[in-house]
Amino acid sequence: MWTRGRPPDLPTILLAEKNDSLRRLLGKLLAEEGYRVLGAGTRRAVLEQLRDAPRIDLVIANGGIRGMPVWDIVQETTWLRPGVPFVRLIEERTDALPAYGVGPSAEALLQKPVTIIALLAAIESLLATAQAAPTVARAARAAGQPAANT
Repeated sequence: MWTRGRPPDLPTILLAEKNDSLRRLLGKLLAEEGYRVLGAGTRRAVLEQLRDAPRIDLVIANGGIRGMPVWDIVQETTWLRPGVPFVRLIEERTDALPAYGVGPSAEALLQKPVTIIALLAAIESLLATAQAAPTVARAARAAGQPAANT
């Protein structure tokens, strides 16, 4: 986790990225911009963070990770953290999720290569939207109850 000595009330981002170097670099850049970042490079790490982290305000996925395609990350996020927005970094604008009928409440698709400015703009927009429209899941988390039980 990257926080650079910041207070615990920072917005928390789960960064699902299979490339360790890229995950560390992006995590440090986001921390410098005022976010708490939880990194996950494997299916197990993503699921542990989704289940156990006290707070996740947004998920970023740069494609799939080891043992977990991106649509599974989206689906697990939707089930375990309803209402949490999602940023997907994609190769082409035609990249689409399979029709599971389950998706994030708010999502940004950013075509690679992505600038840090574009990523930060998407994050800020999604977080502002999520804060403006509180959900039952967010209220449950604020009350200290697991989101999966809502």
